[in-house]
Amino acid sequence: MASSSYTIELKGEKPFVVIRLKQYEAMLEYMDELEDRADIKERSIEENIPWPEVKKAIKKKLSKK
Repeated sequence: MASSSYTIELKGEKPFVVIRLKQYEAMLEYMDELEDRADIKERSIEENIPWPEVKKAIKKKLSKK
């Protein structure tokens, strides 16, 4: 894909870049994937709790109400 982008500066304001919509959408999709991967990596180091223990904790919490 040929990319064409333009840097524009208006009246001394900080410059901004104009890109094609498809490029913008591809960047958003890529960033979403990176965020998903970061979330997965973060959760992979969390301690896993066995389901019976989770059920027991939930029942205990609900019985206190």
